[in-house]
Amino acid sequence: NYSPDENNLAVGSHDNNIYVFEISGNDYNAKCTMTAHNSFITNLDWSCDGKAIQSNCGAYEYLFFDANSGQQQKSL
Repeated sequence: NYSPDENNLAVGSHDNNIYVFEISGNDYNAKCTMTAHNSFITNLDWSCDGKAIQSNCGAYEYLFFDANSGQQQKSL
């Protein structure tokens, strides 16, 4: 899922993590990894300003993360 400004890409994985890549031309560079989920990622979405990511997993957790640091947040 691309960020609103299309400068980052967030990818949910079956290893329970979300990986964020920074896009520079044709290069995708690892930016951060979000590791708080207890099951595989089923959905993720960026906030309108691109500063946060909200996500769901197979354990029905609904979590929020800072899109720059990868740290879990209490809410958006």
